[in-house]
Amino acid sequence: MGLGATLGMSRNAWAVAGVGVAALATGSAFAGTQYANRVDLAKLEPAPNAAVATTRPLVSFATPNAGKLTKLKVRLDGRDVSKSVGRDSSRRMVVATSALKEGAHTMDVTIATRNIFSRTVHRTWTFVVDTSQPGLQLTAPSGDATNKRAVAFAGKSEPGATITMDWKGAKRTGSATATTASDGTWALSSNLPEGRSTLRMKSVDKAGNTRTKTAFLTVDTVAPKLKMAKLPAKLTTDDPLLTGEIRGDTPDRTTIGAEINGREVIPTRVGSSELGTPTLTVDGNKFSMSMGALPQGKSTVKVFVRDPAGNTSSVTSQVMVDSTEDFGSNDLMPGAVGKDVKTLQEQLKSRGFKRIALTGVYDKQTEAAVKRYQKRYKLRQSGMFLVKTREKFVGRIVIDLSSFKLRLYRDGKAVMTFPIAVGMPAYPTPTGNYSIVNKQADPTWTPPPDSSWAKGLGPIPPGPGNPLGTRWIGTSAPLVGIHGTNAPSSIGTRASHGCIRMRIPDVEKLYEQVAVGMPVQMRQ
Repeated sequence: MGLGATLGMSRNAWAVAGVGVAALATGSAFAGTQYANRVDLAKLEPAPNAAVATTRPLVSFATPNAGKLTKLKVRLDGRDVSKSVGRDSSRRMVVATSALKEGAHTMDVTIATRNIFSRTVHRTWTFVVDTSQPGLQLTAPSGDATNKRAVAFAGKSEPGATITMDWKGAKRTGSATATTASDGTWALSSNLPEGRSTLRMKSVDKAGNTRTKTAFLTVDTVAPKLKMAKLPAKLTTDDPLLTGEIRGDTPDRTTIGAEINGREVIPTRVGSSELGTPTLTVDGNKFSMSMGALPQGKSTVKVFVRDPAGNTSSVTSQVMVDSTEDFGSNDLMPGAVGKDVKTLQEQLKSRGFKRIALTGVYDKQTEAAVKRYQKRYKLRQSGMFLVKTREKFVGRIVIDLSSFKLRLYRDGKAVMTFPIAVGMPAYPTPTGNYSIVNKQADPTWTPPPDSSWAKGLGPIPPGPGNPLGTRWIGTSAPLVGIHGTNAPSSIGTRASHGCIRMRIPDVEKLYEQVAVGMPVQMRQ
């Protein structure tokens, strides 16, 4: 159709076109009204992901603009509860429920309306029922005292809980808050005054459940004072008694101890000192302390006192010990002197460590030789003749009862073998693992108590008639020792009352090579 035809349209045609335009305008207005009044599910209770502190929470939702619903389907934890839904005075849809269990619950709601833009509306959401108090634990500080005024607190509670820490000191108060992490841990800090403060901790979880705890913390930034009595330059005992005094605190509240050549020793509090065992005696503000056996030679001893807050005072001194000449029974350190050091030097030289002089002084050469020995046998190369090195170096005794042999092992090899006599069938030598507990030259024989075979016999002094010969090496096996004999013809037989007999020259040679504490194995 051309332009002229279009311009020549009749009046009736224009009227028909006008009706169509009016209809279109009316439809657009309707759609706009429908869109503006589209239906939704709103005001969800409990809110999505919320936690409630009751087993009977209000479960409801609103349907604004819905008018009359053509369909309503409500599920709670998968169970259809549509028939228990009603409207309250505010036109909200309320779900009548019985008591809910602790934990997560899921609401699923579907509605159908006449609105063209919201024919079907569906919402699913979850909430949690939690009626339990949250846990509340304080993990730091670990004790009831600290030596820092800026205190870092840490603990554990329920994830997402709010932690409040209120404290009250003698003249000040304060507060701090934190929120727990996903694993329930929390941390906060606050500056506390010197002295004792009362701490009130509160945890409030997402549901509003509350837990409170009270604790006490003392801030103490002042160390106690320590005064020690001076030790002599040289000690003839390896278990000296140290005495001191504490000021600004009481010994009963403190930890008193010592570091001996870097090794910490905390003595046991008793009424008296026992040789070889670290012990502590306290009398008012004064104390006396035994540190246990010190090595032969020069040791660094640092006595310390530590209060409950961790403040520490100490006094360090050099201690020279020379208490024994018996090689192998005590540790040896640089600076040690005497026959025991010379024996160490001789044995090092005999094992191939030639660059050493037999001076009897634990000098640089001796220290270097010990380090080389330690390297050879994969020991820590400290240069000090301490427990592990000493046990490896001095060795062990193995007694083979069936073959009547005693062997001395060093560095994993048998270095001496001697024939022996053992217990007769009526008084057998025990088997097992023992150790040397004492040594005695020219011993006096004393009848064993409660022994029928020794009834009526008296002590026998040193001399040719002594059944122990010239040497006694006592073991931890009851009443059993290694000794010489005045009856050498018994060697190689079962002749004793349980002891190990040796020829006198043999036992004298063995005596010089063994030490108190050396392991002794007796086997068939």
